[in-house]
Amino acid sequence: MLRDIARSLKSRLGRRVGVTVLLLILGVEIAIFIPSALRLREDMIGALEERVRAVADAALDGGSPVGTTAGDRAARLAAHLVRQEGVRGAAVFRSGGAGAARAGEPVETTEETAPSAIGAVQPERRVTSDGAHYELVWRTGATGEPLLVVARTDRQTLSASLAYFALRVGGLVSIIIVVVTVGVMLSLHRLVLRPVLALHRSMRAATADPDNADSYLLGMPPTRRDELADVLTAHDAMLARVAESKRADRARAEDRALWLSRHEPLTALPNRAYLAEILGRAVAQAARARQGLAVLTIDIARFRSVNDGYGASAGDAALREVARRLLSAVRPGDAVARIGGDIFAVVMASPAEPGGAAAAARRMLDLIEKPFAIEGADLALRGRVGISIHPDDGADAAALLQAAEMALAGAKREAIGTIRFASAAMTLEARRRQRIESELGRAIERGELELFYQPKLSLGANPALDRLSGAEALIRWRHPERGLVSPGEFIPVAEASGQIIAIGLWAIEQACWQVARWDREGLSAPRVAVNISAQQFRDPHLPAHVARAMADAGIGADRIELEITETTAMSDVESAAATIAALKMLGVTLSIDDFGTGYSSLSYLRRFAIDAIKLDQSFVRPLGDGANDQAAGSARGGVGDHAAVETEASRERGHAEAISEAVLGLGRSLGKKVIAEGVERADQLDYLRTSGCDEVQGYLVGRPVPALEFGEILRAGLKRAA
Repeated sequence: MLRDIARSLKSRLGRRVGVTVLLLILGVEIAIFIPSALRLREDMIGALEERVRAVADAALDGGSPVGTTAGDRAARLAAHLVRQEGVRGAAVFRSGGAGAARAGEPVETTEETAPSAIGAVQPERRVTSDGAHYELVWRTGATGEPLLVVARTDRQTLSASLAYFALRVGGLVSIIIVVVTVGVMLSLHRLVLRPVLALHRSMRAATADPDNADSYLLGMPPTRRDELADVLTAHDAMLARVAESKRADRARAEDRALWLSRHEPLTALPNRAYLAEILGRAVAQAARARQGLAVLTIDIARFRSVNDGYGASAGDAALREVARRLLSAVRPGDAVARIGGDIFAVVMASPAEPGGAAAAARRMLDLIEKPFAIEGADLALRGRVGISIHPDDGADAAALLQAAEMALAGAKREAIGTIRFASAAMTLEARRRQRIESELGRAIERGELELFYQPKLSLGANPALDRLSGAEALIRWRHPERGLVSPGEFIPVAEASGQIIAIGLWAIEQACWQVARWDREGLSAPRVAVNISAQQFRDPHLPAHVARAMADAGIGADRIELEITETTAMSDVESAAATIAALKMLGVTLSIDDFGTGYSSLSYLRRFAIDAIKLDQSFVRPLGDGANDQAAGSARGGVGDHAAVETEASRERGHAEAISEAVLGLGRSLGKKVIAEGVERADQLDYLRTSGCDEVQGYLVGRPVPALEFGEILRAGLKRAA
């Protein structure tokens, strides 16, 4: 029992309740004690007064000896009163003040006022001025004569009695307080405090550990039936709901985290990691069932133009639409995933044959190409597809996906809309590209790269007026084991890996230094042209790099020419115009390479501050009479075959001549120099001279040669190098 009370008093609530109960009981006892003490004092004073008056009356009624006067009787009465317990002094007054008698301590009633009050005074008691005594005043006529009697009593006697009474009552009250407080606290503890404290502990624990709130249920006994029991029962129900809700939230959060780890949020499609799991299960199932399996990788061609032209939100909407259309094109059991920015993958379970996979790919491309509205405009996307087939292109998920991606990479090098299958040769090609990329990263440091220089010839009215006008710097890789590696083998790898930026910068620096060396050797070096890759052209630091390279070599800007393909220039017209303007401010010569193979737009030629147009060799090759002779000589068969080949060659030459004439006319109208590349025969040169072409280059003029050999050409002063 005492342990329960001590436990209650340890709590703040228990201490407050205990103090409140104690004060309440104490207040009640005080409220009872004070009136009781006051009544006791009145009773004691009244008893003393009655006793004193009775003694006085008895003394007066007893008679007096013969011959005693009224004064003697008053004196005897005063003396008799003083002998009574508690009476310290007495005074008796006769009418008119005569015969006043006193005994003991003096009283405060004066002789002058007392007689006059004999006839009117009522019995009274008053406290003396010093507050230590009571004076009892009354009127009596027991002797036949009215007398005024004043008795002075000791107040301390009353105080002692009252103190004893208070001590006795206080002890009793203390016992009552202790007993009642203990009883009340015990009842409160069992009925209220214990369940409230348990509720407090439970709530604190559940607040600290809400995920396991139901571990802190109180479990009230079913026999208890009151409002507090209802509260505790509701508390348990609430904790159970909280725990259930928290577990549900945690489960949803875990499911969401798992979903996010497996899906990309924009399209809600599986991501690459989850696709690997899906594909792994599909491959295992296909292997058990000895069935085929196809993996399609789909690229959205030129998707960047959507973001650039309509904004990122439109691009996101386009990707979601592509995802929706791909999902509508697959069968139950197939899977669609997004594995890159604009690259999707489809796993097709058990296609009947590769032709079925190709047909499915074509349907998907057709769906993608259907226009849809974005930002108030109709947008049509195009795509390419790479396909791998299980088990021919890979026995596991990683191999199949890699093969499909390699097939897609091959399709990207072809026309938009291409569908390409993976093959063993493509796998070997990917490994070869990886090896080249790895070795190319160390080629600059090892000094394996060098520049070859191909002469450019400025055409005059006749061959005697032709002169060497420049050279094009071409990168060559002199591999320590494989020898001279063709640019067509390593340049695409460098562009794909991003290494082309460092290689292009190196080429600009080397060309500038080489021009400076020829100048120091007194060789009157011509202007040297350097090709700028698409990635290098998009580098905002390109003008600064060119300026620094020329300054370090100490050559003028008129000695350097930069060649940019028209596809590169048109990929971002605004940025291209700004870059070209910055390069022109340096004073370098700019030319558009491979003109005629891309946009061939008159508007951008007017906008770009370029100096020359290079006619692509694909349009130069069919020019001249030699083209028909070569085509006819290559024919095998009868006269009909010879005539058909000659007719086709004539048609191709006609197209080439029309394009060449158009480019030459365009250059003249805009004041741009026209340079023809790929000139290999004299009839091509004659045609171009007659048509008004400004410069030519090709094997007929000279092959690309190392710097040392080109220096010998300059030294010999040759106009043409055969």
